[in-house]
Amino acid sequence: MSEAALQRCPKCGSVIKEGQLLCEACGAEINIVPEYETQIEASINETMNRIMDTIDREEKKESAAQKAREETEKKRRKLQLVLLGALCGVALAGVLFGTALLRWRRSEGYYVAKAYSLAEKGSYPEAAQMLNRALLLQDPKDLSLILLRGEYQLRYNDYAGVKNAVDAVLSSRQRTERDVMEAYSLQVMSSAAENDFQAIADMMRECPYENVRSSFADYLAEEPVFLSPAGKYEERVHLALETAGNAEICYRITREGEEPGEEQVYNAPIVLTDGIYTVSAYARNRFGITSGSVSSVYEVHPTRPEEPVILTPSGEYRTQMQILAEIPADGDLYYTTDGTDPTPESRKFTGDIPMPAGTSNYRFAVINDAGVSSEIVEMHYNRFYSPAIRAEDGPNYVLIALIRSGEVVDTVGTIRDGSARYQYRYRELTEIGTGSFYIYEELLTDMAGNAVMTGRVFAVNAGSGETFLCDGGSGNMQLIPIDG
Repeated sequence: MSEAALQRCPKCGSVIKEGQLLCEACGAEINIVPEYETQIEASINETMNRIMDTIDREEKKESAAQKAREETEKKRRKLQLVLLGALCGVALAGVLFGTALLRWRRSEGYYVAKAYSLAEKGSYPEAAQMLNRALLLQDPKDLSLILLRGEYQLRYNDYAGVKNAVDAVLSSRQRTERDVMEAYSLQVMSSAAENDFQAIADMMRECPYENVRSSFADYLAEEPVFLSPAGKYEERVHLALETAGNAEICYRITREGEEPGEEQVYNAPIVLTDGIYTVSAYARNRFGITSGSVSSVYEVHPTRPEEPVILTPSGEYRTQMQILAEIPADGDLYYTTDGTDPTPESRKFTGDIPMPAGTSNYRFAVINDAGVSSEIVEMHYNRFYSPAIRAEDGPNYVLIALIRSGEVVDTVGTIRDGSARYQYRYRELTEIGTGSFYIYEELLTDMAGNAVMTGRVFAVNAGSGETFLCDGGSGNMQLIPIDG
């Protein structure tokens, strides 16, 4: 049976089986109508069913749409809550960040970082101010920050600020050896910048730290120390002096009954021979800072050697003679021929001395290892001698020899470039070997008349005119031929 031919319950719409009088679904009575009515009814029912199906579909669509709208609304509200929470979180984070930033901007770490940044730009006064703010927040104070502030203050010549920083570090119980060294270094640089080297010397003198003193020894100028105590001595004194640091020692010797000697720089032990000496000394560093002066008195009276015994008496002689003397046992025999007193730097008697031609005067003395001299013995000799060459002619023989060697170009001693000339000054007539020689010292004189000693010495044989260069001191001269 087709869908259209089916009979339905007029009450509930359920399908009625053919011949059935009651609806099995709702129990309603079923009227039997003619076939045509049934057909009409079936058509109506079919239409109603379509309408109901459409309504049902629409209701389902509406239900689905409503459900979708409800879901969308739920999501929207949830999103609103999430967004609201996020906004609240952002706001809270902003508040917290602002609070943290405010706290950071008021913290010592912020001020220290700001100080570094300013210092890199050369803004040292502002950098030091930032460190001041950081230090105000500290208890106890960070000594490294105090020293850094002092360094910045030094950069803009705040020397009082530097001193305050140094004093703060040195007075702190938390200071370390490194803090102490850096504090003194900072103060040294500050005083040096002011050219106040005396302040540095005073500071080093009072400094209780040996490692600091040794590190800045160049700035010290401490009073010298006499290594030989003052007093009486029976032998020559070798007086040594010393001082701390690298300062030099200046001293002056005053012998009793004499004027004070010249100031000298100490570089070797001072020899005190015979007499009463007052030695005064002070230290001076390379910055010109001087220590106080100290003095010490030494009374030296060594045993005096016996006076020398000269075997050739004074007098006139007409033949070649030797001056003879006894070799002393308590010292060495020294002599001079220029009227000065013999010293250990004078000619030493080592054997017989050829008596020179003409008049000569000798002064002999024995000097022992203590530097003590005996009484001086004077001897006078006059050996008659008629030399072939006069003393005033000797320079001509020297110049002729130098012309031959090519060193000068004329008999007035002009050197080859014409800028100056040699001159010769007579010194003495002496015996060298078996001959008598005139001795001349050489001078170099420029065109303006300025003369200097060259250090060369020439000997001219008084009998033959033969000329030599001399090597060695008087009494021990060696004759060297002139090339040419």
